Amino acid sequence: MVDPVQEIKSKLGIVELVSDYVQLKKAGAYFKGLSPFTNEKTPSFYVSPQKDIAFCFSTNQGGDIFTFYQLVENCNFQEALKDLALRTGVNIETMKMPTSKDIEKKNRVFDLQEYLSKIFQKELSKSKDNLNYLRQRGIKDSVIKEFDLGLCNMDSKVYVDLLSKKGFSQQEMIDSGSFSDKAGYLECKFKDRLMIPISDSRGNVIAFGGRKLLESQKAKYLNSPETFIYKKNQTLYGFDKAKERIRETKTVILVEGYFDQIACYQNGFKNTVAVCGTALTENQVKLLSRFAERFVFCLDNDKAGKRAIANTSEIIAKFTDQIYIMNLGEFKDPADCFNEDPSVFVESMRNPLNLISFYQALYLPEKKITQNNTKSLQDFLESVFKILFILSDEIISEIWIREIADLLDLPKQKLLSKYSSFRKNQKVEVDTVKSAKFDLKIGDYLALLVYSDIDNLQEYKSLILDNFNYLKEIEFFNLLKTNEFDLFKINLKFLDVKLMELELKGLNFEKLDLRVEIEKCFSRISSQYKKQRIAEIQRQLSRNDNKNNLELLKELQNLMKK
Repeated sequence: MVDPVQEIKSKLGIVELVSDYVQLKKAGAYFKGLSPFTNEKTPSFYVSPQKDIAFCFSTNQGGDIFTFYQLVENCNFQEALKDLALRTGVNIETMKMPTSKDIEKKNRVFDLQEYLSKIFQKELSKSKDNLNYLRQRGIKDSVIKEFDLGLCNMDSKVYVDLLSKKGFSQQEMIDSGSFSDKAGYLECKFKDRLMIPISDSRGNVIAFGGRKLLESQKAKYLNSPETFIYKKNQTLYGFDKAKERIRETKTVILVEGYFDQIACYQNGFKNTVAVCGTALTENQVKLLSRFAERFVFCLDNDKAGKRAIANTSEIIAKFTDQIYIMNLGEFKDPADCFNEDPSVFVESMRNPLNLISFYQALYLPEKKITQNNTKSLQDFLESVFKILFILSDEIISEIWIREIADLLDLPKQKLLSKYSSFRKNQKVEVDTVKSAKFDLKIGDYLALLVYSDIDNLQEYKSLILDNFNYLKEIEFFNLLKTNEFDLFKINLKFLDVKLMELELKGLNFEKLDLRVEIEKCFSRISSQYKKQRIAEIQRQLSRNDNKNNLELLKELQNLMKK
């Protein structure tokens, strides 16, 4: 089932919508302008393309595209939904909002895919030939197990019967995308294929990739179709395993295929994800930018891979200027490189090309300007200028143009003049964000930390419950407990607004070691709560009429021991 709200959001960005009402200026990672909700001379209205929210700090109003539209057009949610659906071409008549039944349906399919994956794994463990095939590709047994690789080699009826015994209906099997209905007979789509489970960022199996085993099979890889739990433009293979290493290194390596990602991971480059195609989408880049500041391409060394890098770099530049490209020389992809000569990959990762060198190699490999390649020069400069304009940083522009002048032996001033002419044809202006002081209570700070590390929420669940007496007044923790930590039931957009406000004041949560900060907060909270409780018990014991002295004394004694 398609969620109309998410469908509209995927087609209409917050910056695009707000620009119809507010003249926006680039301000670092944000856009800013005069508030549409009040008369002001100094801009207090900010838009975050990463978080998809807009907020006016002078009136304390804002939110996502629907909230903003309701505020600016003075309409209700249903009217906003209808208007924005019309604008984006989304047919809401055929859709409906997700209910608790929809959420239950989603969880059932998660469970089905997980169980099916276990069946495939067991099947592979009994197939010596297919295990040997993977070993010959250089994949270790421990990695085969860690990535839950499997085999689909049995008759479809066997899978259907096994799932039926586990309580799953035939409709749920069809909904998973792993089965198709052939005139009342369910057929598994991946017969005679090696199975690669595809997981979401929380590790739920949402789809499969199947690598052919028979020469008679036309498609080398067969992937699950899009379903209500699997959206290709929002999914990156291996992200669930790579995200912590990406967070630690602030770097993500982008490869093309499943086995490229597995090869990189096995050889110590655990901050690698596969795009499973050739082009990253803005949704995928937005997800990665929450963890990474540095993007390193290592796509297949062919025309399609190079074209994808050129196209995708313009998307990444909305989030960072740290874009690099690895060159594996004669090797087509990382998997081949690791099997033949791993040192080439290591050296290429150590010294990747920057975008200028990449575009130069793409358009002007001879590094010389002649009357025969002026068109190539124009293509080269336009590609670089597009990136510089998106980055909107005067210092970076100065550095890049100086590098181009030295590289191609061109006058720097003429390049600056050409870039200035290019910019005049664009709409966005450059500005900067000034930082200010910030003040947070420890419980509110902890809420924002946990929200920033929401993918690892289950790791903090017991700590939250143990300290809930101290945290119960904080809306975030109250919502978590009330909804049994089920994030599908909770709207936490209000925290995005607070994060944006604090980032504008100079506190960037993405640069914090979240685990360390969270542990410190819980330690302080536990200590504060203990002190407060000891003082409270001592006050109660000072009253002679207290009938619960024995219980209070025991509690006090336990607290004093900690």
